[in-house]
Amino acid sequence: AGVNGVVGGIEEHRALLDLLALLELDALDHALGLGPKHDRFPRLELADQKAPAQAASSVGPKVYFLSQAPNGQDRLQPAGRNVSSTPTAVLTELFNGLTKDEQQERKWRTAIPADTKLMSAVQESDGTLVIDLNQAFFQATSENQIKAVAQIVFTATGIDGVQRVKILVEGQPQGWLRGD
Repeated sequence: AGVNGVVGGIEEHRALLDLLALLELDALDHALGLGPKHDRFPRLELADQKAPAQAASSVGPKVYFLSQAPNGQDRLQPAGRNVSSTPTAVLTELFNGLTKDEQQERKWRTAIPADTKLMSAVQESDGTLVIDLNQAFFQATSENQIKAVAQIVFTATGIDGVQRVKILVEGQPQGWLRGD
């Protein structure tokens, strides 16, 4: 189970996606301050890696944005970035946002508020990546905050050696969104 906002034991993106979709994982619930079931929150899907119109760039580490599936639900969409695979470089690319092509042609979007800045990203020896963001992150509320956290967690857990993610805001653990 997660402690102090840690999303723990995530080894594969698809497993995390299933857990985010159901919002039933103890560690994730704890990290977001959620109870066991919250059907009113969005179900996120992982984009089909084979869909050519939505295909991600295969260059470099992946950052995750949102696209709309044919059924209208949001899905996480990987996009390659030509940067080093350090936590700071990869997360900076996520917070820098979408490319013109991703935004205009592919119609992708982000739930992460535009003013959100990475203050630090420290990878601990136990596989936990501690991500410290500025206060602007809380401009995302309700469903968008859950989607923004999903984008960060998927991006971070794609970095070699990262198994868990702890998100701080201005250096402090947060009481994450409650669904009740």
